[in-house]
Amino acid sequence: MPPRHERAYNMHDLDNRNDAKRRKVRKGTRSCWECRRRKMKCIFAYDTDDICISCRRRGAKCVGQEFPEEVSEPLDRCLQMGDRLIRVESMLARLLNRVPSDTDIGMHSGNRNQDMLTGASVDLDGGRIQLPAHGKYGRLSQALYNALPSPEDTALIANASSDVSVLFYQMLTIPYHRLDQTNPKSARSLLERPAPDAHPVLIARHMLHLATSLQHIHPDLYHAISRLSEPPREMMKRLADIAIDLVTTKRDLTGMIEGLECMMIESLYLANSGNLRHALATIRRALTSAQLMGFHRPGSQPQYKVLDPKTEAHPQFIWFRIVSAERHLCLMLSLPQGTLDRSMASTAMLETDTAVGRIERLHCAIASRILERNQSDPSPADFALTQELDTELQRAAGSLPAKWWLTANPAAATDSPEALFWEVRRLFNQSFHYNLINQLHLPYMLRASSEHRYDYSRLMCVNSSREVLTRFTMFRGLDRIAFRCRTVDFFALMAAMTLLLAHIDEHRRCAVSLARLQHQEEIPRPENRLAHQRLSDRAMMEHAQESMEQVCRLTEDSLSAQSADLLRRLLTIEAEAAIGYSHRAEGLSVQPHLTEEIPDMETSADNSGGMCVHIPYFGVIKIAGNNVVSREIPEYPVGPDVSVQRAPVHFSSCALYTPAEPAPTLGLSNGLLSQGEYPLLNTEAGDSGFQGVDAAFFDSLMRGAGDGHDGTGWPVWPNEC
Repeated sequence: MPPRHERAYNMHDLDNRNDAKRRKVRKGTRSCWECRRRKMKCIFAYDTDDICISCRRRGAKCVGQEFPEEVSEPLDRCLQMGDRLIRVESMLARLLNRVPSDTDIGMHSGNRNQDMLTGASVDLDGGRIQLPAHGKYGRLSQALYNALPSPEDTALIANASSDVSVLFYQMLTIPYHRLDQTNPKSARSLLERPAPDAHPVLIARHMLHLATSLQHIHPDLYHAISRLSEPPREMMKRLADIAIDLVTTKRDLTGMIEGLECMMIESLYLANSGNLRHALATIRRALTSAQLMGFHRPGSQPQYKVLDPKTEAHPQFIWFRIVSAERHLCLMLSLPQGTLDRSMASTAMLETDTAVGRIERLHCAIASRILERNQSDPSPADFALTQELDTELQRAAGSLPAKWWLTANPAAATDSPEALFWEVRRLFNQSFHYNLINQLHLPYMLRASSEHRYDYSRLMCVNSSREVLTRFTMFRGLDRIAFRCRTVDFFALMAAMTLLLAHIDEHRRCAVSLARLQHQEEIPRPENRLAHQRLSDRAMMEHAQESMEQVCRLTEDSLSAQSADLLRRLLTIEAEAAIGYSHRAEGLSVQPHLTEEIPDMETSADNSGGMCVHIPYFGVIKIAGNNVVSREIPEYPVGPDVSVQRAPVHFSSCALYTPAEPAPTLGLSNGLLSQGEYPLLNTEAGDSGFQGVDAAFFDSLMRGAGDGHDGTGWPVWPNEC
């Protein structure tokens, strides 16, 4: 026979029936009065529970039939209205009708004890609900809690983690000026174990904190957690998978501040794991949830929920952080942005933020305009827009003092977690600023015109790439932060490819000019404009390649492995071009891969003595001696509603040949395609580890090439024709 459940009562119940005598009940009777009235089976989630599932869900008193029936009568009629959360939502709707239209959106204290009957607190001014700890998710909370590491394991992780990690989590939801005002927390306080009956989202957040803390620990420091009950990487993946599968991907569990925070942490975890596409999909879920709460409307009253009374809610700041993260990923993957909102860089927002916060907001707005340009059809107005955005980036840089732009050195600030945090943020913001300059001018780097109109873009790409690689070297030199933000690795990959192609193209230009000089053409003797910086540039690029190889050895990360391999091959090509093998660098070509077989990312020689590099989902990059540039989208299995047209686009060093057919286009149906139908979203279908970062780079590099808008080609140098 199942054990009899003794119900718990609050003090009000006990006062009403101190002298109530137990009734004699028929043998086997175990239902409570509430379930008997509703003619429902009385079921308990666990044998030790005091309240049955039905009464817990309705917020009713669970009284056994051994007590008089009148004891079980509800204290108020509202307790008979159904599900507790639905009741709270309806009550909020009524209360919000009494809120003045000009109510401040900021944080308000509110009276969290005003709704004792429903177990929830409502902030009349802020549109904020604090949900009850108990509810319909009791079993899920228990399952999540049981999956947590032991307290001993958690303590080991906390001791191995840096206290600076707390600030990196807090900056996702708390503005910089508030971080300066609050007392810094320790990693141990961040990883404090939640209660067994805590809301699933709070337990999932704790799991994601543990997973990302393990992810950020450099493998050389694993000796500090050698006593963990399971290998660090296995524990990290297990905790993240459970939190993602059971909580963050469930729409009804993420409609609150802590839910948004969980999705932001999940996106960072996926990006640092090299899974950029899933990171983008996650941050877009957060973006949609924030829109449903009204975070995207600066002048309106957002409606949001909180679970933890210690949670600080800054809706507009959270919206800015979500949009900024989404645009970072879109730039790396060359995908359209999810929103065109640029209100985060409005005058009102800039005036209330710190100096560092202001430049981050300006970067977010400028990134939006670059993405908008890249996703539109090429036009003659693009170059003017590029110059305008370049001026805006200069203004943004000028908003900070000159000494702020000295290369940050986090290694000099390791004694203080706060100082280390701000130095790392400075290093990242500097890197992102120069990455934006590179992304802005990349479409014009290898173009040419008789009036040298693109010389400035070439110079900006080269200089900004050097700045990024300099900061990457500094970033990788500090083990405590090296694994905290892999985004800098992607910046370094794009910068190294840009710089290598610039050197290769400069060797090509000199080789062509020398050949014409030997034929006694009246042209100036060619001078390699990058010659003096070549060795220092190669040193930085070789260091980036070695760093990526080291990451691959430590973590078996495929993205780092393939990035290092691509850089190694391009470095070889550049070295050969520098010592006279000009036929390897006389042209840059993007050729189609016409077979149905999807090759691995590799380089190989073709019949003309050139070098081919296959880029997944893009084609074949060919560095050859014929100065032909062409591109055709490779064959891939696609869904029934996807149509692909292919046509090469050719350029020579002296003339522009327009294609006989339309340029490559990819048409998608209106419906969402599954991952199996659309391989760009599938990271496990024979996909390379690049996640589309390499294709995005070359897409930007070749943007508008051969469109015929300005009569320029790829590459045409003065006095070469």
